[in-house]
Amino acid sequence: MLKNLEAIAHNFSAKGRGNTVISSTQSDRGIGSGVYSLMNSGHQLKMKHRNWRKTAYQSTALVAVVLVVVIIYITMPYFTTVPVAEFSADQELLLDELYAKKQRWEENRPASFRYVVERKCACPAEHMNPFPVVEDLDAKNIRVSWIDDFFVTIEEAILDSAQVAVTYDALYSFPVAISISYPDGPEDSWQEIYIREFDILRY
Repeated sequence: MLKNLEAIAHNFSAKGRGNTVISSTQSDRGIGSGVYSLMNSGHQLKMKHRNWRKTAYQSTALVAVVLVVVIIYITMPYFTTVPVAEFSADQELLLDELYAKKQRWEENRPASFRYVVERKCACPAEHMNPFPVVEDLDAKNIRVSWIDDFFVTIEEAILDSAQVAVTYDALYSFPVAISISYPDGPEDSWQEIYIREFDILRY
């Protein structure tokens, strides 16, 4: 009888210990699940913070780029504006006449012609000797036209504020008499150019 009671007590104690172990294991599982949930929430929070910082950085960079573009657009005229030369009324009249005559000459110049160039200046006598010129538009070895050079000479003198007087041919509009002088320059800073004996060889 006593042995039976001891056996029953022993069994009861073993069951109690088993239940206690089971309860402890279940409790550990619950704590582990809670810790995992907490760590997962913290990771998600970090990711959201990183994404927010990335978005904020991109927005700031975009705003900076837009501001730079706006500043460049506003200030560009101050750096790219080319100063416009101011001419006197006499210079404007001379330039207008020059460009009109040059255009008419280019439209009506003959295919082949000859003339004599005479120059006067404060220079050695050999530089003032008259010389003949023949121009042929079909010639392959023709130099730059003397008459075209004279148009350039006139323009440069006008732009340099020289005193310029020009007489143009009534029919073909090339310059037949050119007078250039610089009042503020040396005494020898003047020249006169004449085109004489203009003769058409071929139209």
